[in-house]
Amino acid sequence: MPSAAPSLTPDTVHLEKDVQLVYLCTLRTAANESCRDINNIKYASGNSNSDHHLTPLQIFLCKLAQICNTRRGGETITAMVALKGTGGTKGPTYLFASNNRKDVELHGMKELLVDLLSDVRNLDNLAVKALQKHVLWRVLEFGFDRVESHIWHLLDAIAGCIEKCSQRGEASGSSTITQLRQLEERAKLPCDMSGDSAKSKFLSDCSILLKAIQSAKEGDFGKTIEDRARDEDPDASLPWRELRHHLGRLHSYRQAADSIVNVAKDHPEMVTNFTVDYISSSAQVKLPMPRPSPSPQDLIQGAFPDLKIDDYKHELDDLREHGLDRNIRVQLYLHQKMKRLVHCEVLLHDYLARKNIDKPTKFWNDSMFIATSKPPCRLCDYYFKAADNNFQVQSSHGNTYPRWRLPDISKEQGADADERQLELLEDIVEQLELDTLKLLKEKEAQWKRWDSATGSRTAQSVGPGLAALGRGYAASSSGSPESVLGPSDGYGRASSPADGSDYSDVGVAL
Repeated sequence: MPSAAPSLTPDTVHLEKDVQLVYLCTLRTAANESCRDINNIKYASGNSNSDHHLTPLQIFLCKLAQICNTRRGGETITAMVALKGTGGTKGPTYLFASNNRKDVELHGMKELLVDLLSDVRNLDNLAVKALQKHVLWRVLEFGFDRVESHIWHLLDAIAGCIEKCSQRGEASGSSTITQLRQLEERAKLPCDMSGDSAKSKFLSDCSILLKAIQSAKEGDFGKTIEDRARDEDPDASLPWRELRHHLGRLHSYRQAADSIVNVAKDHPEMVTNFTVDYISSSAQVKLPMPRPSPSPQDLIQGAFPDLKIDDYKHELDDLREHGLDRNIRVQLYLHQKMKRLVHCEVLLHDYLARKNIDKPTKFWNDSMFIATSKPPCRLCDYYFKAADNNFQVQSSHGNTYPRWRLPDISKEQGADADERQLELLEDIVEQLELDTLKLLKEKEAQWKRWDSATGSRTAQSVGPGLAALGRGYAASSSGSPESVLGPSDGYGRASSPADGSDYSDVGVAL
């Protein structure tokens, strides 16, 4: 008599779904690469025209989160909310979480935020421009590593644009090349913070560079950059898109400083009697992946275990002619060692839900908005949409990361917590299946080279009631908040082989 099929324990089913999610992320990224090749797309970026629908408070929170994102890569990506003060405190409580920071780093960032907001409050007698300069210098100092990187990339982009101008037959003294040279001179500043004198020079020179970027944005040169970034020839437009992106990222530091000063002037209660708390980052958890790595065909079948893959042979063959199998192998190589983490916006939501901080009345200005230094990824977007809740987040940039995971489950959540989380995971996997099948059929690349936003993007509401997700699906984080005034790797980007960065930013037009 044949033996019965082994029963699947919840842990086994959860593991199978986790592996399927990794396979789907891998396939989607690989298929996007092939779709880009089919459509001759070499660069894709965000739509900056959607950045103007947030309230001043929401923009302010996004800028504070951006300031906390001090390093390139995914480790310091940050989410933040503003809660109403408790224990007699009338001012707001700023609660933040980062992807992968040690507690000592989180505590240090907390102190930096307190110093910055206290400066804004205590120096409110300064003229607006003087206060903006002071805040800008502090913001640039916080983000020195990222600022330095953007300056070096900016210089590379300028060189590429000058080369393209020469290929077009433009004279060396043309208006466009002249303006590029002038911008290049501003960007050739010593990136040195080793002493007080060097620091002051860097911050002063960087401020002048940002002023030049602002002028470019508002003048004819900004229109030239935008027009050439939209050239139908991807080879011709690529350096201009790179230029546009890095100018936008650098300009965002000035925007952050201006936003903080403006909110402090218009709403001084935001920087009065405030507290700052943080939540410990989640642990990175290793996912035991099948060994040896699957073949491209086996991975595709593993991504859709309930489908007859032969029914999609025509679609897959088209993509294989454009490197699908090669792209899958590249993604598998990039993620041989799989340690996953909870993205900061999910971690923060999970904590709030477990603590029953799930009503507008508990949030500053009744705004249940989770601000992020970068827009949420596709899987975070699925997470927030998978159950009813009143939280708002920025619109997703649409990229996927195979190292994404759900929060841990704690004992106090009850015996059925694991089952409920499995239901959530299944919902997320199902949605990614549908979207990936749509990609295979339509072959319209949904890839963005940069997945951060220079400005604050459109907020999206994710439903009318938090209870189900909050006490059902949400699970514990690894730490509790700590009041400042009271007693690795990052996302593991499923990147394009040509990209190379672990976690990049969304390009935004000037």
